[in-house]
Amino acid sequence: MAMGRKARHLLIWALLVSLAGCGFYNDEALTAKYKLVAVDAREQMALCWDEGDGVSSFLAGPTLFSAGYDRNYVVAAIHPKGEKAVTQYFYIVRNPKFEARRGPSSDDIHGPFNAQEYSKESARLRLPPFTRTFDDLK
Repeated sequence: MAMGRKARHLLIWALLVSLAGCGFYNDEALTAKYKLVAVDAREQMALCWDEGDGVSSFLAGPTLFSAGYDRNYVVAAIHPKGEKAVTQYFYIVRNPKFEARRGPSSDDIHGPFNAQEYSKESARLRLPPFTRTFDDLK
């Protein structure tokens, strides 16, 4: 994910947050500053990084339907554009030193992978299981 694209996603999320005004449809912590966020509808669910002051940077989604983590990785499964026939997988390499200051860089984010590619990566890296699943988005 290029920095320009990441900045564009951050701006879009900031605008959506300001338009929402009343709060989020879903805003829950996953681990550290990683959050599962949907502004107006469940189908907007995305993995985000909490920048503070109500601003979150977009990492993966929408439509995120499953996520998990351990001390080394955060994982996410999405249906891009809500198309349930297509599933993409991502993982983020965690670095506590950077997480305390700035969050993941584009070099830390890996994906999208299809099911076969992700299965190989999962076995190779011992990626964590998906522990938070939204069944209605699955």
